[in-house]
Amino acid sequence: MLLVALLLVTVVKSEEAQENCVNSKSVSLSLSHQTNGSGHSILNGQLEQPAEAAWQLEVALRDACGATARSQVLTFGLTGPSVRVPPGYALREGFGFFRAATHALSWTAARDACARDGAALAFAQSQEEAHMLATQFKFEVPGSNYTTCAWYGASDLAEEGKFVTVTGLNLNETGYANYYPGQPAGKTVENCIFINQNAGLLHDGLCSAPLAYICKLPL
Repeated sequence: MLLVALLLVTVVKSEEAQENCVNSKSVSLSLSHQTNGSGHSILNGQLEQPAEAAWQLEVALRDACGATARSQVLTFGLTGPSVRVPPGYALREGFGFFRAATHALSWTAARDACARDGAALAFAQSQEEAHMLATQFKFEVPGSNYTTCAWYGASDLAEEGKFVTVTGLNLNETGYANYYPGQPAGKTVENCIFINQNAGLLHDGLCSAPLAYICKLPL
């Protein structure tokens, strides 16, 4: 008998999970069908999702005429880590959730402010993300020394000349490390990276300077 798998995917959330909780919308399912030695149908499935969420998947097996085959319904329940989004964060599709500063801070204070949200001081992992950071956020905030610059999630505070992100990645291996010509040039004086809104290029600067900043929660 020819079997066709018809799929119904629904999200299941507890009351606690519904509060400030954002789940991935992307699910891929691979199915294979075979008949064992006794003539029984066997359905093998593999479900993949990029972010943890609470899903319920119901699979009904029907024949080519639309009739249910032996009323077989397979239900898979799976849960995984959801992304809890604090107030003030907005989704930038394909990149993550971001919050722009409302006032200027030093690099260290900006890093810590993001960390308190469970986020990280933003850095780009592609040319496209760098362009998004440079064009979709306001860098002119109260107290800022430079109204076209914002702190970037990288520094060489741990080791002079070795710029790493706040998550421990080598800046040159993140997918974006485009410096303004002649930068970085601050040697032991300028240890923190900022991004320029006009060109999206990176500079090193005094970590104590008050600048705008952007926090990021990954997808």
